[in-house]
Amino acid sequence: MKQLLQQFNDEISLRGYSERTRTSYLFAINHLFKWVNQPLDTLSDSQIEAYFRHLNLDKHYSKSTLKLQLNGIHFFFEHVLHRQFTVSITFPKKRETLPQLLTPSDISALLYHCKTNKQRALTALCYGCGLRISELTHVKVCDIDGQRLLLTVRQGKGAKDRLVIISPQLLLFLRHYWLQYRPETWLFGTYSHGSFHPIHAKVNSATHR
Repeated sequence: MKQLLQQFNDEISLRGYSERTRTSYLFAINHLFKWVNQPLDTLSDSQIEAYFRHLNLDKHYSKSTLKLQLNGIHFFFEHVLHRQFTVSITFPKKRETLPQLLTPSDISALLYHCKTNKQRALTALCYGCGLRISELTHVKVCDIDGQRLLLTVRQGKGAKDRLVIISPQLLLFLRHYWLQYRPETWLFGTYSHGSFHPIHAKVNSATHR
């Protein structure tokens, strides 16, 4: 199994998949391996189908989680085992609910409870520009165009760049933050091993000073 997992990691790296995708796919493969308790290259299509029935009926996985599991297992079978499989999977119906929007007072309260200006700037930019965490942590100073009130989000979902409008109030907020911290490359960088790096998504709050 170790040799197969090494091949899997090589195939993921060759295609430039993100670390989040690698971790999700690896979880799917390991979870399947533990459940069947036999070499994956010996599985039949009916066993794989039974596994997804287990995830649906016993684990109550959502439609999106089931699809992520399927993508990971399909990738492993196609690019590592060089084998296709055909299964019939019933996905649970997704509940359609309206998103709960934060009010201006909610945002003010959220910013008020941030302990540092760095945390406030992170929160304000994330909400004001609708960024994903991975996008937020990799914003560079040069990505902000103050004249055109635009933020360049690089390599977001689907490995695509996009432009996002920044409000004048948010831009002023970020300028005050920059004057205090003077970041040079990464807007929310952290110093480690002699150089600056993008702040980690799970970084401890103590590093946000």
